[in-house]
Amino acid sequence: MSIKDAIDLLFAARERIDFYWNFYVVVVVAVVGWVVTRKERLSPSGKILVSVAYVVAAVTNLAGLFAAYTLSEALRADVLRMTLASPLTDTRVILAQHSYLSQRTGAFLVHIVVGATILLVVWRANRQPDTNSVESGTRGP
Repeated sequence: MSIKDAIDLLFAARERIDFYWNFYVVVVVAVVGWVVTRKERLSPSGKILVSVAYVVAAVTNLAGLFAAYTLSEALRADVLRMTLASPLTDTRVILAQHSYLSQRTGAFLVHIVVGATILLVVWRANRQPDTNSVESGTRGP
């Protein structure tokens, strides 16, 4: 395998990472937008269905990101080894300072935080106010 082949594979892996992040953003915006703009309340079974669908999409997306980040890290390390005697010193410095493993960890944390927020929105959105507390001037739960 040539250096060019390894670099082409690294760029392809990076494109895959971008695809997975774009897909995740679309899923998040779609779920939140749909739940928040609904006029009627979401039934408990509807909340379960939306929650399961979101969790499946998020876990599948995270698995794809995990694999793409892992492959990118392996390719980065290979490119660094292959270019030891290369005049690409500036490129080597940047590649040596960059790690896909920390980004992989960051992706996991983002999915946990955003996932918890999405599920909170799904389960708390469109709640009907307590009519007794509205009439008495106090706020409901």
